[in-house]
Amino acid sequence: MKAMGTLRQPALVTYQEFMSGIHDHEIYGRSEYWDGEIVEKGMPVDLHGALQAQLSAELVFYFRRQPIGTAMSDLHCIFEPGRRVLVPDIAVVLGQHRMAGGPLPRPPDMAIEILSPDDRASRIARKIEYYLSHGVRMVWLLDPEIRRVWVHKPGQHAVGPDGTLSGEDVLPGLEIPVARLFPAVSE
Repeated sequence: MKAMGTLRQPALVTYQEFMSGIHDHEIYGRSEYWDGEIVEKGMPVDLHGALQAQLSAELVFYFRRQPIGTAMSDLHCIFEPGRRVLVPDIAVVLGQHRMAGGPLPRPPDMAIEILSPDDRASRIARKIEYYLSHGVRMVWLLDPEIRRVWVHKPGQHAVGPDGTLSGEDVLPGLEIPVARLFPAVSE
């Protein structure tokens, strides 16, 4: 029996073990790899899943008009081989990308994260900071509860429910009214 107040140390896994298990969703599914630790991302439920589907659809339509890249949900992205593999809710990859059925061998150009009730602010902040310091050009952070989207780049800003998300210089011409992403959320 574990004594009260004792913290369980996470079991460390090698990078090779993690990479060999990411195709088996029962083992690692949406899990991320941070320096030997497996960080589980919860499965999207109701509003989170609906937002992820809506935003994915918006991006599919955008890339049909502007064939400059692709968007993929829950894709393992290798940031530092041997150290970090992260899974944005949606990863945007610009240019030609051959769909090989495996992880993206580099950071995405843009990452989109949708807050879930069990997300901790410190974990999300650390992840966004890491994204931006390792080649991700823009991060959108959606908060379904307050219907806001934070745009993280050098010089971030928030977009409210009456505003419009812009792809800026990362996805030129992309404009999505925030209200269109949150139609199911009541005031």
